[in-house]
Amino acid sequence: MVCLPSLIRAAVLWAILAAAARLSADEVSFEKAIAPIFSARCLSCHNRELREGGLSLATAADAKAGGDSGQAIVAGKPGESLLLDYVTGPDAQMPKEDDPLSDVEVATIRAWIAE
Repeated sequence: MVCLPSLIRAAVLWAILAAAARLSADEVSFEKAIAPIFSARCLSCHNRELREGGLSLATAADAKAGGDSGQAIVAGKPGESLLLDYVTGPDAQMPKEDDPLSDVEVATIRAWIAE
């Protein structure tokens, strides 16, 4: 007999993987896909005025410019992009004092960087 929680976990994982596949197949627009995530989750601290850590995520150019820790985004190389290090994993540091980014939000950002 299959455990219901296992089925639910499998369904959620399948949905996340399907969303990530769609993202990698389609171009990810900063304005349509990334800006809303940054606006809701990041801009309270990483805007053009505050620039916590020297980083603004207000525009694609700002995000690519990086901050005090260096280049936040390495175009085409999500694995080398500090931004993903800060928002993923069990020790995610960002966003501070808020829930971690969802798997779909992270997959969207990862797909945008990969492009």
